[in-house]
Amino acid sequence: EVTSIEAGIKTELFDNRLRLNAAVYQMKLDDLQREVNLADDTAAVVQEIRNTADATIEGLEAEFLASVTDNLVITGQLGLNTGDYDEVRFDISGDGIINENDLRLDLPRLAPRTYGVGVIYDLDCGNIGSFTARGNFNHRAQVAYTDNNLGTLPEADIFDASIAWKPPAEGWTV
Repeated sequence: EVTSIEAGIKTELFDNRLRLNAAVYQMKLDDLQREVNLADDTAAVVQEIRNTADATIEGLEAEFLASVTDNLVITGQLGLNTGDYDEVRFDISGDGIINENDLRLDLPRLAPRTYGVGVIYDLDCGNIGSFTARGNFNHRAQVAYTDNNLGTLPEADIFDASIAWKPPAEGWTV
C-alpha cells in the first residue's frame, strides 16, 4: 500500500519557449514486498516474496524543455531521491536476526541522483524531406541492486545519438 503526496509546478515561460516541470514528493510504503531467501527442510534455498517492511521515499524531480530557436531544442532533467526503512518485520540483511542492520539497508534500485541533458535539431530541406539529429546524456548514481545490498549497480553514464531522415512522402522515417 502506497500513500503518496506530491506538490509541483508545470509552467511555460518566454512565449512558450521554455517549459518547466518540477515536483517534490513523499511516498509512504506499507507492507513493502522484498525478495527473501529461506532454507527449506531439504537444505535448499527458496526465494519468496514477503511483506517485510515499511519505508518512506522522498524526492525532487525537475525537467525542462527550451526552444532556443525554431530548429533547436535543449532538454534536461534532475532527480534527487532518499529512502529509508521505517520498520522491518523480516530479516532482510540475512544475518539471522531482525535488527538495526536491516533498518540501515539502502532501498534497492532507488538512485539518489539522476540527471541528464539532451539536444534536438530539426532541419527542413524542402522537397527532399527533413532531418532530425538528437543527442542525449544521462547519469545514474550507484544504487543497491539486491535487497540485502550485497549486489550493486555501478554509477552509469549513458550517451545516445541518432539522425533521422523523413522524406516528403508521409508514413516512414529512416
